Amino acid sequence: MSDKGVSEAYYLAVQNMAAVHGAPLPKGLLTANVEGWDLTLNTTDESIDDLPPYNLRAAHDTYLAFAIFGPDGGVIGGASEDDFIHAMNKATTHAS
Repeated sequence: MSDKGVSEAYYLAVQNMAAVHGAPLPKGLLTANVEGWDLTLNTTDESIDDLPPYNLRAAHDTYLAFAIFGPDGGVIGGASEDDFIHAMNKATTHAS
């Protein structure tokens, strides 16, 4: 968990989405590619394309890895959560 009360993976991914789309994040289905991860974030109160409200879907563009994260946590397959967090941290560092 981050110090913000949400999962660290989700928090860092949303920070990277804000670097791409601006803050506050616009409402809708937002996409970005961050360190090889194709991210899709639903910033609405409704499910869109089977993505629940305020959840994030991630798929790696080189190897078979997929994740779904929400503010309270999520699931990742084909990569470790530490690998995902490392990639999000790396991108956040570069964006600063």
